[in-house]
Amino acid sequence: MNTTQNSIPRRTFLKIVTEAGAGLTLAFFMPQERTFSPPIVPQAKERLTGNEFAPNAWLKIDLDGMITVTVARAEMGQGIRTTMAMIVAEELDAEWTKIRVEQAPVDKNRYGRQVTGGSRSVRTLWTPMRTAAAIARQMLVTAASKQWGVPPDACTIEKGNVMHTPSAKSACFASLVKLASTLPVPDPETIHTKSPDAFRIIGISTHSLDHPDMVKGKAVYGLDFKFPGMLYAVIAHPPVFDATVGDIDDTAAKAIPGVTHVIKIEDGVAVVGNTTWAAMQGRGALKVKWNRGPNAYLDTKTILQQLESAVSEESHLPDPGGKKKVVHAIYDLPYLAHASLEPVNCAASVQQDSCELWMPTQEPDYMRTLVAKLIGIDEKSVIIHSTLLGGAFGRKHYPDGPLEASEISKTIGAPVQVVWSREDDIRFSPYRPMSHHILDAFIDPAGKPMNMSHQMVTTRGGKAIDPAFGSPRNEGWQYQIPMSKIQHFKMPQPIPTGPWRSVMDSALGFVYESFTDELAAAAGQDPAVFRRSLLTDDRMCRALVLATEKSDWGKPMPKGSGRGIACYIGLGSYVVHVAEVSVSEAGDVKVLRVVSVVDCGIPINPTGIKAQIEGAVLDGLTTTLMAEITIDKGCVVQSNYHDYPWCRMKDIPIFETHVIPSRESPGGVGELGYPASPPAIANAIYAATGKRIRHLPIRRSDLA
Repeated sequence: MNTTQNSIPRRTFLKIVTEAGAGLTLAFFMPQERTFSPPIVPQAKERLTGNEFAPNAWLKIDLDGMITVTVARAEMGQGIRTTMAMIVAEELDAEWTKIRVEQAPVDKNRYGRQVTGGSRSVRTLWTPMRTAAAIARQMLVTAASKQWGVPPDACTIEKGNVMHTPSAKSACFASLVKLASTLPVPDPETIHTKSPDAFRIIGISTHSLDHPDMVKGKAVYGLDFKFPGMLYAVIAHPPVFDATVGDIDDTAAKAIPGVTHVIKIEDGVAVVGNTTWAAMQGRGALKVKWNRGPNAYLDTKTILQQLESAVSEESHLPDPGGKKKVVHAIYDLPYLAHASLEPVNCAASVQQDSCELWMPTQEPDYMRTLVAKLIGIDEKSVIIHSTLLGGAFGRKHYPDGPLEASEISKTIGAPVQVVWSREDDIRFSPYRPMSHHILDAFIDPAGKPMNMSHQMVTTRGGKAIDPAFGSPRNEGWQYQIPMSKIQHFKMPQPIPTGPWRSVMDSALGFVYESFTDELAAAAGQDPAVFRRSLLTDDRMCRALVLATEKSDWGKPMPKGSGRGIACYIGLGSYVVHVAEVSVSEAGDVKVLRVVSVVDCGIPINPTGIKAQIEGAVLDGLTTTLMAEITIDKGCVVQSNYHDYPWCRMKDIPIFETHVIPSRESPGGVGELGYPASPPAIANAIYAATGKRIRHLPIRRSDLA
């Protein structure tokens, strides 16, 4: 693939050049992914031929030489703001110290759908941002050439300075932006972006631009913003799914010093105070009689039985005949909460005909639409400020915080900040669906898999967003095994479900890669060799081979220890994990080492890539060995990290993450590391103990 020729046609590019105080400003359009979000028609003055594209990001060079990259994606620890800045700095040949980033305001007409998810940020912005920066670079060179009376191709740029070597002339960006602002913008089709051979910023490990402010406490998260005269609210949510509010006795709650209001809202009862502590104390004293409804006796065992009843354990494959082996396996995966460190919060100030909100969100334009509908005003009158996110993993796609804050602010006539506790976030969140899987396949006498079927049933329901947790995808199965039958059933349940890190692949990764290991065992083959024989994708093959080399695959391990391998292709990227584990006689599992090999195309920031992969593996370790959400008497049992545990420092394995150099366009990374990490651990446990893991999390009794 020739990465130096990526360009955006003139008809898809909006060219805006301003001078008054702002210097050189370029805005650009990028294609909307039709499978992800619909195209948005620009305003009349910005309308383009065909109305097929919407503006997404801005590049601005100020008169003081500072270069501002406005990013229309949420920063939740994945480093997207730094990555976008690196792309611009590279193409512009800018001085890194002159780069700064700012969060885009919510504006569909300028930025399109501002959703952060599906590991799409770099994939969708790579070409547009490079092109925008390359156009700015060419305009600055043209400005310098006109000023000096020399040909443009005789000039070069290095670290924010345009130079003409024969005459030893040099000019910084700041001295050129006024003249550059008067020039016609070149046709994007004539622009050539850099060859990877010339990169000096992309591919170099770079610290986050946001880290200094984070360390100094200057970074703004949702809870950091305060409206003048703001009050604080906590919510008493129904303890049972779909329960409703009955009688309310707020006498004791209102007697708590600092409590100002107790009001019934759509999702429960809000207690408002002049401090969060007062509101929480008031909620503790509140007496609510709940109408528990039809789900008061629902539990995990019943839900699992309902899932099992939706599919047949009989093989859906035709009689193989001959001496072919039949491999049959059943897998079960639990509900999972996101448990991001920052619980839900939102500050809202609702006026008669306007609303302003400050909050961490992955989808600000969607929040604006819902809030406008709730309080009955025009969307344009809802102003949303997107702050930094203290973790999300899909949780902050949901509108519960913004809707609650807006409803309360409108009702009491004052600005209010809704704050969820950790217990609220774990007990009243949307969850990754619970799922049940039945897989069958044949192995011929030569050890070759002949056919395969997959029946899958997932829970679905509640008031939360129901995501594209759709049918198993053929492309999710990377091996050359004919898939004769795929069935997916969705079982309605009152428990709200939605996107959880890597969405559907968080379940399918475990199921498919565990079953692949079972096929290898049935074929009497080494798991890595077996996988290699079924792969045709060169990039996946290369990653697999490198992973076996780096992990000492095949080297003997002590008794009670083993290695497991798992692969994943998705999001335009490739990853292989090799996990090393030890299992005690009592059934205690310790993950000792994880070797990961990643091919995500051109690696923009290797430090960020490794951090995301290793963080995802830790989530995989946690959900393999510890975490699950269970239901009893219509309620979520777990409430905090003591009973919904996440891995601690003592649980951290040795990480070795290898990023493969590439010239391919960048793929996604944020969700890439998770799907193959649980099966790598489970397969390692099989290698150590000979016991198959077919449900998560693993219990000590499974292995003792």
